[in-house]
Amino acid sequence: MMETTVKVEHRDLFTVVTVNGLDVYFSRLTGAIDGVGVSQAAYCTGETLPRSVDLDALHVTSPPLAQMRST
Repeated sequence: MMETTVKVEHRDLFTVVTVNGLDVYFSRLTGAIDGVGVSQAAYCTGETLPRSVDLDALHVTSPPLAQMRST
């Protein structure tokens, strides 16, 4: 069985969720995916190789729109 590593990092403009070396960047303002990348090679071992990820398979939904209050 393969071990899964998950890391969440909050930055000024983005929240970065790293799963097994794949970084997914979320906008802190909208919550939308802003990009993906591959972490440093430290995550790679002889047993595992980075593979493509089908982003449609992630089932990411858009955050609800903000409600505005009138005064």
